[in-house]
Amino acid sequence: MPDSHGVTDEQARWLRALLESRPKKGSAGPVRMPDEVHRALFEKGLIQWKRGQMEITLEGIHLVARRPPLAD
Repeated sequence: MPDSHGVTDEQARWLRALLESRPKKGSAGPVRMPDEVHRALFEKGLIQWKRGQMEITLEGIHLVARRPPLAD
């Protein structure tokens, strides 16, 4: 179900995974999300490419922070 930003549960899961994969000690490593999810998040301005790497935008971080974690 999409939220007020038009982000579906699946997109939110991938966005959270991208946030959690940010470089830090013990990080999970690069995230390889499905093309359709990548395209949708990019078009919504929630992810971007910087220096050849996909990263979450500040808007994406705020969305993840406001949205409760989803059960797997």
